[in-house]
Amino acid sequence: MLSGCAYNAQVMSTSAPVAEIRPDKQINCNVSYFIENEIIDLTKDIKPSSYACGAHTFLLKVGEALKSSIVKVLDGAFTNVTMSSSKIPSNGDGRYKFIFTLDTFNPLLRFSIGFWETSIFASSEIVMKVVVVDANGKEIVRTSIAGEGTANMGGQCRDGSHALSDATQKSIKRVLENFVYKIINSDYLSMSITDKDLIKISLFAN
Repeated sequence: MLSGCAYNAQVMSTSAPVAEIRPDKQINCNVSYFIENEIIDLTKDIKPSSYACGAHTFLLKVGEALKSSIVKVLDGAFTNVTMSSSKIPSNGDGRYKFIFTLDTFNPLLRFSIGFWETSIFASSEIVMKVVVVDANGKEIVRTSIAGEGTANMGGQCRDGSHALSDATQKSIKRVLENFVYKIINSDYLSMSITDKDLIKISLFAN
């Protein structure tokens, strides 16, 4: 307990939120996305909040899993999804451009020494800001999405890495479910009509 070790907690991506996309909200169009580096490179050294196992550190690697999970959701909602190198809208961004930035990331790890084994509790909260602009560069959505996850298990100090990974993966799942509920399944993206229909409406209006 007194000699400290460093452990890695690697988080896996998830496609589970794709199942929450309503079929009538799956749109046949091109979109793009920009994910800021603070998300892509997201890692954090975690020190337990408890005295037990407090000498250990846990490197929590989140960025790749979070980025990959975002892309999986976009792929599940739109026909063609491309990455953009800038958050500034430009030609070729598609019908919509999604811009993701990190607001907060709050992981926590706590140990409690029991008679037979150590009880481990981990939690994770992720908050992201999302901006959506259309092909004309007009902002149509600006909102925050949040997700929390927890994990409880028994084990040794080193098992804190598993608890952190589990809790953080749950928070990624939840934050992207909220992305689906608040944006993809909403009426913000009025793309239930095709480009041909838009042309017909325009000609009729003229």
